[in-house]
Amino acid sequence: MLSIEQLKTISGCAKITPGAARASSSPGVPSPVVSQERSLPTELWVHALEYASLDEAFAAFDVSKAFRSASRFALNKGRWAPVVKVVLAIKSFPWRQYGFAKQKHVDQVQAEFCAAWHVREPRLLEQIMNAVHTYGSADMEYVLGELLRVAEPAISDDALGRVVATLEHVDARHPGDTAPSFIFEKWLKFLPGVSQFLASKDDWVPRLFDAAERCIDGYHAGNVLCGVLVNILGYDDAAEFETETAARRMTAGWSDEHKRAELVAVFRRVQRDRYYERAEELNEELAAIEREAWISDPTGW
Repeated sequence: MLSIEQLKTISGCAKITPGAARASSSPGVPSPVVSQERSLPTELWVHALEYASLDEAFAAFDVSKAFRSASRFALNKGRWAPVVKVVLAIKSFPWRQYGFAKQKHVDQVQAEFCAAWHVREPRLLEQIMNAVHTYGSADMEYVLGELLRVAEPAISDDALGRVVATLEHVDARHPGDTAPSFIFEKWLKFLPGVSQFLASKDDWVPRLFDAAERCIDGYHAGNVLCGVLVNILGYDDAAEFETETAARRMTAGWSDEHKRAELVAVFRRVQRDRYYERAEELNEELAAIEREAWISDPTGW
């Protein structure tokens, strides 16, 4: 995947500042930058932007005149068009209306969401949430979970990888928030074969960790996994896997050691937090026992 900085270098626009292209085209206004942009067809820049990220495609609009045309085409007619279309469609939902007919609106954008999902933009859910701004958490989790179920209608290792990879970016909005785990639960809950999938935690938990290897950042991947484990297993039973030792065991085959270390650090922190939480509970229980003993026999103290 190309970055906007690489595209600037390739095109000769590396020193153009955002807005410079538009400023130079204004009559009577001296241009602050002289474009050294190489004379290449706009179609070439369109293809280049389609190999960049969606954020880079948006940023390219302010790089130069040719990039502005290429950006407009890539976003409105090219690879990124389905993503932009579904983001705008979901943004138009009546989010401020309490109890609006979510399923009706989900049904209306199913085809658009599937088209956008097939673009393989991992930040799709994040883009939707950022565009909407104001929404009820439960409403958004329902909508995104239902749409994921349409786009990924069967449980497989590939589907798990794609879903966890997109939830990584949801976690990046508010690290440690419950939204990724609830969206995952909404997606998984009514899929065919879910009972068989969840029948053995010794089978599906390792598969979940394998899916997390597709994530870019081990920290956010770890947050997603911890949330999903608690949602599915329950807080107490999830403790079996929310340990540093378990995380190291489950990620033993990962090729990226840095990403693995980031994820293990998350599980180490969660294990420590659980330890201190339990210690506090035990202290409270001990204090309660002492109070009862004192009430029953004050002379013994």
